[in-house]
Amino acid sequence: MKPKLLQDRVAVITGGSRGIGKEIALSFAREGCGVVLIARDRKALESTAAFIRQGTGGQAAVFPLDITERESVETMVHDVTARFGRIDVLVNAAAIVDLTDIAADNMNLRLFPGPEKK
Repeated sequence: MKPKLLQDRVAVITGGSRGIGKEIALSFAREGCGVVLIARDRKALESTAAFIRQGTGGQAAVFPLDITERESVETMVHDVTARFGRIDVLVNAAAIVDLTDIAADNMNLRLFPGPEKK
């Protein structure tokens, strides 16, 4: 059996309750990494952590918080290092930018070359 790439490491994953963050957490756990899931929705975090524990047998801890609140983040870092002894990996997968107020015309995004708008 090949050794697991992240065996006995600790990863903090923001946006870890769903989407890309959830999939990264699951992949890390499969490689032997203990994962610390960060997001605002405790229920979604608990569900994802249970899914990871059942699917991999690995460690999955949850810390519900808003990563835009500096004090909450500092407390989480303290609590994680107190509980696990260290943080080896940080994955920032949380979506924190709200683009709903930006009109698409003002963004000037072009995926493919084309004529300029007049």
